[in-house]
Amino acid sequence: MKRDKTEYKHYTPEEILQILIDFYNFQAYFCFDADTGHQLTFQTTIGEWRKICDQEKPAKLAEYLHSFFNLDTNQSELINLLNNEDNTLGAFCNYVANNAIKPVILSGTLCLETAIFEKLKIEFEKKGIDITDFTPSTDFTVLFYKHAEDIMSIVSKLAPGTLSYYKLKYSIIDKLEALLMIFSIITPIVMILFYHIIWHIIIPLFIVTIILVLINKKSKRFKSDISGYRTIKDLLIGMKKHI
Repeated sequence: MKRDKTEYKHYTPEEILQILIDFYNFQAYFCFDADTGHQLTFQTTIGEWRKICDQEKPAKLAEYLHSFFNLDTNQSELINLLNNEDNTLGAFCNYVANNAIKPVILSGTLCLETAIFEKLKIEFEKKGIDITDFTPSTDFTVLFYKHAEDIMSIVSKLAPGTLSYYKLKYSIIDKLEALLMIFSIITPIVMILFYHIIWHIIIPLFIVTIILVLINKKSKRFKSDISGYRTIKDLLIGMKKHI
C-alpha cells in the first residue's frame, strides 16, 4: 500500500451540508429510498430531513454519523442534537464542522490529479475494492455500479459536491431480463393453481433468463450518467474542482 500523503483540516458547515445533499441525491435518484424533489438547506429541520431521507431513529443515525465523520466528541451529544426534531441542519452542520476533520490531499511533486488518484487507490483498497486494474482509463460507471455506496462515501468526504446527479438508463436486455424474471416466477404458481404444470415451457424460460443475466453481467451495458463521469480520469478532474 502506498504512503497516504494526507493532511487534515476542519470541514466548513457548507461542506457538511453538501455531503448531506450528496447522500440525499444518492438515496433519491440512485437507490430510490428517499423522497425526490426536495432541497436541503441550513433551515431544513432535523425532523424534515429524517422524513425526506427515511433516516434511522436518532440513536442509530447518530452512531452511523459519529463513525462516518470520525467525530471525537461523546456520541450522546449527537444523539441529543438529533433527538430534537426542531433543530436545523444548520445546527447539525456547525456541530460536525467543529468536531470533524477533512482529509486534504497533498500533491507534493505530483500533479493534483495524480495525488487524488493515489488517494482513491488507498481508500478503495481499505474498502476492499479491487484496484488491480484500476487506472485513469477505467470505466467509472461500471465500477460505480459494483461499489456505489462505498465510492459515493469516499468521494463525497474528499470532495463534497463531486457526485451531484444520477440519470439511470436501462437497455432492452435489462427490460427483457426483468420481464422474464417476473414471468418465470409467476408462471409456475399459476400453473400449479390450475393443475397444469408444463415443465417443457418453464425450464426453457429459466434457462433464457439465466443466459440474459450472464450476458448482462459480462457486457458493458451501463449507459447511465453518473454526474457526467465516464472514466476515472473524468472523476479526477471533477474532484479537483471540488477540493
